[in-house]
This record gives sequence, C-alpha cells and structure tokens, in this order.
Amino acid sequence: MMSGKKVILLAASLLAMSLWGCSTDFDAENNSAASDATISEATLAGAGNCVGCHEDADLSTADSPQAVADYLAGKHVIHSTSINAGSDSGCLECHDPLGDGPSLEQYITDPANIPLDGLAAVTCETCHGGGGDHVSGQLPVPYVTPDYNRCGQCHNADVDHHKYHPEADSIVEKVSASPHLTGVRKTEAPCAKCHSDEGAKLYKNVVGIPAVIETNASAAITKASPIQCRTCHQAHSLELLLAADENYPGSAEFNTCTNCHQTDYAYHGETGPVGLDLARVIYDTHFDDPFTPDIEGYNLGPDHDLDDDPLTTIFGSASERVCRDCHDVHEADTTINKQWANSSHGGNIAQLKAAAVVAAGTAEAALTAGVDSTTGSDFPGDLTTGDAWEHYDWKDTTNRDTCQRCHTATGARNYLEAMISLNDDDTTNDITYDPINNDFSHLAGNAQEMLYCWGCHANNSGDLRNPGGRTIEYVDEDGELLPELPVLPDLGKSNVCNSCHSGRGNMDSYGLSGNPSTPMTSAPGYTGKNVTATHYLAASATIYQAQTKVGYQYPDLSYADKSFYSHKSIGINSDSPETGSGPCASCHLEDSNHRLQIIERDAAGIITELKAAICVSCHNGKSTLFVAASLVGTTQDIWNDVTETAVSTTVTAQLVDDSVAELNSKSDGFHEALAIVAEELAADGLNFTPNSYPYFNGPSWVNEGTFGAAHNLNYLYNEPGAYAHNRFYAKRLIFDSIDWLDDGVLDGTINIDAVTYPDAAAWFGAAETADSTAVPSIAVGDANRP
Repeated sequence: MMSGKKVILLAASLLAMSLWGCSTDFDAENNSAASDATISEATLAGAGNCVGCHEDADLSTADSPQAVADYLAGKHVIHSTSINAGSDSGCLECHDPLGDGPSLEQYITDPANIPLDGLAAVTCETCHGGGGDHVSGQLPVPYVTPDYNRCGQCHNADVDHHKYHPEADSIVEKVSASPHLTGVRKTEAPCAKCHSDEGAKLYKNVVGIPAVIETNASAAITKASPIQCRTCHQAHSLELLLAADENYPGSAEFNTCTNCHQTDYAYHGETGPVGLDLARVIYDTHFDDPFTPDIEGYNLGPDHDLDDDPLTTIFGSASERVCRDCHDVHEADTTINKQWANSSHGGNIAQLKAAAVVAAGTAEAALTAGVDSTTGSDFPGDLTTGDAWEHYDWKDTTNRDTCQRCHTATGARNYLEAMISLNDDDTTNDITYDPINNDFSHLAGNAQEMLYCWGCHANNSGDLRNPGGRTIEYVDEDGELLPELPVLPDLGKSNVCNSCHSGRGNMDSYGLSGNPSTPMTSAPGYTGKNVTATHYLAASATIYQAQTKVGYQYPDLSYADKSFYSHKSIGINSDSPETGSGPCASCHLEDSNHRLQIIERDAAGIITELKAAICVSCHNGKSTLFVAASLVGTTQDIWNDVTETAVSTTVTAQLVDDSVAELNSKSDGFHEALAIVAEELAADGLNFTPNSYPYFNGPSWVNEGTFGAAHNLNYLYNEPGAYAHNRFYAKRLIFDSIDWLDDGVLDGTINIDAVTYPDAAAWFGAAETADSTAVPSIAVGDANRP
C-alpha cells in the first residue's frame, strides 16, 4: 500500500518520468556540476518525498529501491539516539542540516532507532542539492553524483570530532591533498581499476589483473574521476565498497583497500620497475611466509573494541580495522609507515627488501627478502633488528611468556592496556596482564610479529597507549618481583618507551651481599648466576639510574647524577608532565620521525651524521657542541668563548663535521673502555662472548666485585648509547670496574694504554705527561675517577 506522501507525489513523479533518465553537466573531474544559480534557486522537496518516489522500482531507476534501503539503514540516518531533532543547533548543523530528519520516521522499521525527541538525519538534499525542480519535472537534482566537496560540508576541519571519532577530523582536507585524489587517472583496462573512481567500482568484483583485462570493459569508462569518498564508501549506506565475502574471506575494509593495493602478483608487482614504490602493491611487504623463520612481511594486526573488552581480538584480514590500524586511509600518506619500516622496530625490513630488489634486478625479489637474526649490523650491542623479532619463537607462551610484552606487538598492546587500566582512577576496568591471554592464533607456523603501529598506538591518529608514571617490574633470577621496585615519574609520551627500555632487573635481582670481596660461591642464594638481569637496550634505566640502579655500584662510592645532568628532564612539563614528550620521544621521535635514529652509522660503525636537531638547544658549545646536519644554514645560539655568551650564529658544514667528530670520539672512547673491562676479565679467565649466551665462559666468577664488573660490561655493551644517555653514570661504572679488576682495590685511579686505547684515554681524561710532584704522582695514562 502506498503511503500518503507517495500518493501526493505520484502525479509529479509521472510527469518527471521522461526526465529521470537525463544526465547533468559534469566538471573536468567527472563530478556532477550545477551552477551557483541553479543551486541557490532550487527548492527543497523534503527527504520524505525523495524516499517516497525512489523506493519504488516502477517509479524510479532500477537501483533506487536498494539505494533507499541502504540509506535508511545507514549511518546518515541511523547514527545515534543521543543526537535527535531537539539537539543543540551546533550538532544539527551536520546531523540534520536541513531539519527534515523527522520526515523519515515513517520509513524506519525499528522504533528503537527513532529518538523520543525526533529523528535527526543527514537527508538526501544535503548531498544532492534541492530537489524541488527535479520533482516538478524541470531539472535533474543539482548534484547527481556528489563528489568529495559535498562530503566536505561536514567532514572538514571546522568540525572537531576528535573526542568521539579521532579519525573523523579534517577528512575532506586530507582527501583533497591525498595521492588518491591527486594521482594519475586512466580510462583503459586494467589501469582504470585503480586509477579512476569509475573503474574501481566497475571492476570491484574482478579479481586479479588478467581477469580485468579479459573483461575488456574499458569502453564503459569514458571519463576518469579521481579516487575519492564515493569510491570506497557506498554513498547511501556509508559501508565500504566491497562486501566482506565478495572477493576474499576478509573484512570489507580489507577487500576495499586490496581492490587496488593487491595481495597477489599484479601489473606493478610482477613487471614493474626495480625502483617501484613498495607501498603500491602490498603483496611484497604485508604478508609473511609462515614456513620460514624469517619475517618477510608485516603480519596484519588486531581489531578490538575498547568500549567492550580491550583484550577481545579479531586478527588479520577479518579485522574491520586491518588497514586503519597503521594507516590514515583518508590522507594516504605513508611517510611514517616507511619510516617505521626503516627502523629497528620494523626490523629495517624496507631496507632489506630494497637491497634485495637492487641485487636481483627484479621487483619480485622483495617477496622473499625478510628480517632474520643475521640482519643486525656488526656494531657492538646492535640487537635492534633480527634478534629482537626472530631469534626465538616469541609466541611460545610456555617458554617465552615473559618476553612477549616487548618482543611482540600483541604482548605490547595487551600489557600497555593493562597498565592503563590499573593506573587510572576507575577500579572497575582493571585488567591484570597475563601472557596466557596473548592471542597469537593469527600467526601460523614460524610467523612472528615485530613492533607494529598498533602495539604502541591506540589509533592511526597517533594516540598512544600511555600507561602514565609507573612502577618498573624488576624480577629476581626466579622471575619473582623484587621486594623493592623502582618507580619512574610520569614521562608523558615516553612512558610507552619505558615499558621495554627500562630493563628487566637490577643488582637486587642477583641477591648479592654488597661486598665486592665476597666469593661468589658464598653469595646469598648462589646458583651459578649469569649477568643478564638488566637485559638489553635499557636506555630508560640508564637515564633514570637513580631510581633503577641497574649497574653494579661498588660500595662507598657516589653514583649520583651530576647537578647539570638534564637528560632525564627533556620534554617534561613540570606542571603537567603527562602533557610532555619526555626524553625518549623528544629526542628519538623528533618531528614524529619514526626511524628513531639520532645518529647514522656506516657499515664500519663510524658515525656519519647527527640527526637530532634538539641536541644543540643544550649542547651549544659551552662544553660540547652538537649540531645536526639538518641545521646547516640556520641560525642557532652557539657559545662564543671570547664573549662567554651564546651568540646567534649561522651553522656551517664545518660545525656539523666537528660535532660528528666529537660524537665519534665519545662513542669510541666508551666502547674502548668496555674493551678494557673485557681484557681485565679475560686476565681472570673470564672471556666475554657477546654473541653467545650466557656471554662469559671461564672457571668461576671469583668474587662479587668481578661478577659486578662482568655485569656492567654486559649491560653497557648492550646499551650502546649509554655514553650519551647518561655519560657520567656509564663512565663511573666502567672506571670502577677497571679499578677493581686491576688489583682488587678501589683506589680511584686507573691507567690506560693510550697507544692501544687512545679514545678511552681521551674519554677518561688520562694524563698525557707524567707529573712526579703530584700527590699521588701521575704517570702517563693515569686517570682519576670521574
């Protein structure tokens, strides 16, 4: 039975029948165009009238009934009962801009979707323009095919939805500048499938490039509009372009994105140039071969509903956030993603694939190139690539459960979410982290995870899983929490880094007596202890050593930070520290660069570039000058020895070269000093084997002081930036270790062979000339405790 409004419109509809097949003018981008006069003079027909005609196939085009059904069930109509016809006008500007949402209530089948104060809806004419003249049979609607600008009436920077939908901000601005919209457009098959709005929809059910070519449907594309909102979204339902089971047993999001960013060999992937941007076809970068121990791709990540259960996970291609976990699909800017793929968190996988392509001369070589335990550099302490992600089967909850929170993205995510729940003021949402709940069912065979975006970030807008200031869970050799645990302050964004880079234990983990002369066999609870309590890459523990005490500190000696030591305060807002970046993010993520690199080294381990521009803000030359290469030509406040003030100075290439030379000297001094510790230990029969667990072989640990020196060596060797993170702490630990090992007495002086270890001698300030008149006398190579 026809509704009343259908009867009223029937006559006008019949009059307009001859016009419904007509076209409208299109602009250069094949978007429907209407003159300003047409738009302004067009009268509104009302959404109820639009639906009344277009839901009947006999009165409209063949696909209108389905479009109407999709629209009435879609987000533009059924979006929230908290927004209704009586809501604030500021909300209704977008949620019901024409004020005719209530006219659709008669078509809503479920009364629960109609708010008590009336339905608010984005109605037809908001996007298509006034339909009064269309109904009267005079004109088509102003916008037959609305483009991204029509969407931009609401989805723009003027509407702040960050609180409710973090990804909804500035969508139209992002789309307008994205390579999706600005990229090359093509009409011929198979190119049109990815290089036009029309082709994407025409070939959406055609799987694979050969099948697209065989359809020979290119003649159907006479104009090529850019990829835009309507390409990926069903215009009326707002659901994604492809149904969840049309082409692949994956989610609608997965199928929509892989309509172009294909999962199998494609035109670009198989026959494209060697220099191809690997982001275009994801087959060579996003999938891991589970039958190899190497990691050839970025295992697709989890989806989760934080309002329901933050640990409920849907993985891989079935996830409705499988692409958005790591990508802002509206902006389509992969800059950060590429930085990550060239970082230690990403196993430098992009570098490995690019090198494989160049070596083989074919783009196909990228398919099998991957991360393995041999892909770290030979530089001492570099455990940041293959070993961190592939050395063990980290998903083995029986044997590697304690490792998962740092060596897998799943464990990192679940751990951080648990810490967030425990550190907030709501006790009803508390989660206890238990590795048994880490779901790795998406990882078949030997497949592993690296630290993917969704491990640290809650969404692709960059919001972090920030647990706040927290207690560091150091454990003893049996894996039990220590009685006294260090507490770190709130470090803002750097809290996320602390979860892994604060180490796993300190000297309390060993249960020693505290007397370096005590034979190790007499140490409390002696079990043949190894030296790995601190674990690896414990940079945060080094910076906050006053709390963590990660090194072996010989008794009656001061290890307090120098009064001028400021690294622990970088990026901290004293009034509200949670709003700052903290030292880790301020330095390693400067300008959001996810390569995390402060320095660049060549294959020989020599520093070739300082990348962190922040260094000069403190290291301005009064004691040391560190200026980044990116600052050449800029003006910086640099110390002038003549005026003894910081003077506005133009940074030159020479100043940068001098900074790099100074960094190399300090880095080399640090590592040469560690070599002296290793040499002294070898004299006691304890040989350091840094690439072979448990890292020392020999008859015994001798005493606690010797064991402590070995601990310091292993800890600092595997914290290769300690000379920069907290140089005085690192110097004192190394100095005291050498001082103890040379004769079992802490006398505050060591002697360094400047011929064999010139940089270590310079680092410690060893005497270059003898002075017999000094008390005690100074020999060549003598250095006093820093």
